[in-house]
Amino acid sequence: MSEMEEQQSLNPKVEELTIKIKINSTLDDISKKLSTIPLYLFSYSNDTITLAKVESRNIKKEPYLFHIFTIKQDELKITYSLPHEISERVRRANISRYLIELILYINDYISIDLKELLPFIDSSIDNLLGALNVDYTQLLGKYEYLLASYTELKKLADELANSNRNLTIEASRLSDENKSLKEEIDALLKYSDESLMIMVEEWLESHNNLIDIEEFSKANSVPMPRVEQILNKMVSLGYLEIKG
Repeated sequence: MSEMEEQQSLNPKVEELTIKIKINSTLDDISKKLSTIPLYLFSYSNDTITLAKVESRNIKKEPYLFHIFTIKQDELKITYSLPHEISERVRRANISRYLIELILYINDYISIDLKELLPFIDSSIDNLLGALNVDYTQLLGKYEYLLASYTELKKLADELANSNRNLTIEASRLSDENKSLKEEIDALLKYSDESLMIMVEEWLESHNNLIDIEEFSKANSVPMPRVEQILNKMVSLGYLEIKG
């Protein structure tokens, strides 16, 4: 495989989820509501509202970890990246939280069929819990009530389909529980490549906090795409900061 092909293989995957909605007000009203949200890039044109957030960039300053909301008259779509070094289960759990938070924020303006929303959120949480090692049975026990809540919520799906207020109550509680779950899981996750990360740190200490990818690659017999991968990982984890 050439270095160009290796580099392309390191680009994050991109997934999207589309949910059918009904606008109870107007897109103009929703755009006014969303235009003031901090840390998001906002645009509204051709009857489409776009809300994008770049969570982190790679060493080339290109968007690496990101999610984008698109709202039209009859649908809500979220597009998001899945970097290779971040657990897909954890990423989808985070996306579920972002989606719930947006729905709660514009709940007065839209109606959503729970049958469209619940499968994605339910799958995200089930997959995340299924990925935990058996050594974490104590943690799983703490979240058994969360699974019970999901089961009950699915049974009530038909009854709640026409009641956005009830959805708001349940989704708000789910959002709080999901945040707590994320904090616990983040504390348990560990990444590989520790030896290469140590080599990068030692290099930076001896080179005035500067690194030439090609020079480092040759000096340590590490392919350049591999060096970029570990640097992206260290940037995304906050171990490195891009300057200039």
